Amino acid sequence: MLEQDGRAVATLRAHARALPAPRVEIRQLDALVYLKGDGERFDLILLDPPFDRDLLGSALQSAATRLNPGGKIYAESPHPLLPDGYAVLRQGRAGLSHFCLLEPV
Repeated sequence: MLEQDGRAVATLRAHARALPAPRVEIRQLDALVYLKGDGERFDLILLDPPFDRDLLGSALQSAATRLNPGGKIYAESPHPLLPDGYAVLRQGRAGLSHFCLLEPV
């Protein structure tokens, strides 16, 4: 898990200990900077950027470059998502959040 805010990192770590979830790694850093770099590839990337900033488009672009073949992206947004270059496999709404499971095409 990548989170920039120190208080949120502390909360995530407390939840991971309480579960227990010993294989969860939580890093305090900017997720967009991390995704833009070269590194690990993933089967699933979860994106939940702050809704008050327009970061999802940039995050989706960068995340797509870090997926393994057949990988998926789960994204949350304040509005329904229909991003270019992705197939929407599943979508819905929970409270004020719209969510979808995407696969690059």
